[in-house]
Amino acid sequence: MRQFLNGVQWEMDETMQGIRLIRRFWGLAPSDRRLLVLAVWQLCWVGMLARIFGFQSLVRQAQGIRPPNDYTPSPVELERAYVYAHWLESAARRRLINAYCLQRSLALHRWLQREGMPSVLQIGVWKGGDVLHAHAWVELGNHVVNDRPAAIASFVPLAQNLPKQV
Repeated sequence: MRQFLNGVQWEMDETMQGIRLIRRFWGLAPSDRRLLVLAVWQLCWVGMLARIFGFQSLVRQAQGIRPPNDYTPSPVELERAYVYAHWLESAARRRLINAYCLQRSLALHRWLQREGMPSVLQIGVWKGGDVLHAHAWVELGNHVVNDRPAAIASFVPLAQNLPKQV
């Protein structure tokens, strides 16, 4: 009997969380709702492409086009990139889409590229003891747009030219 009650309580908690999430969504400004829906769409699209073609193929494609070395984004472009990164993070954090750094970064890179902003997908590694850590982030010009620069400081970016098969 106790487990049943706990099970019912858990379901009610989940239902209440869903109701709160819906209320928060409708409480957003229409422009923010649009951006959140676009962020969920970008994450879903990248997730579907990854299942069909594999993440390695998507990364190779994303890293195939490099912006000019002297590219400097305008303040408007930087602000848009930060806003897109915020909504992708928000969609992933709220468990709307279970996306890790690579999927979020691929989605942001794709979004920025489609908006005409020549972003760069970076993948870095860091070895802590016997464990190899990997992380993905997006740069626009010399600006990291979906992470704190201090958070990626210990990661060494991998070479940009990935082999066809690993």
